[in-house]
Amino acid sequence: MKSCVLCFLLVCLVSFCNTTKVNQCPGDNFPNQDKNFIIGNCVVPPCLAKKNTKLISKMRFKAESVPKELVKSVYFILSGTNFPFIGVDGSNACDFIYELDEKTKVSNCNLVKGKTYVYIDSVDILPAFPKLKGFVHWGLVDPATGKDVLCFEMSLHIVD
Repeated sequence: MKSCVLCFLLVCLVSFCNTTKVNQCPGDNFPNQDKNFIIGNCVVPPCLAKKNTKLISKMRFKAESVPKELVKSVYFILSGTNFPFIGVDGSNACDFIYELDEKTKVSNCNLVKGKTYVYIDSVDILPAFPKLKGFVHWGLVDPATGKDVLCFEMSLHIVD
């Protein structure tokens, strides 16, 4: 039994050892943010997102509140203008929240205050996207309060 627990802890440690350098969203202050995000194969910005691929994200967060619903706030920031990722921005985020084992889904956004979860999701980098250099904003928002439960921004370059 002890070896199973040790293996589980080792897997959790290894899975989050190559974290991605990200920035806090304006007005937010999430502790240890650089230790909790893995965005694609990116470690330091800018993150290169190749067209016709998926940009997979794993984000560990501690539930500071118990929202009934969470929606995604995902957009590309270019010259101060926000361009939403179509099909992602404003959609349900609850289906992408897992226990720390990254396999057990949390049903119906039933979060427990103070407990840590993993949000796993992806964005399709469509072939039609132009080659751009800017920032991506990715947040989980409680629509009842308008507050972020999880949020980051990072430099992103869309490449061929």
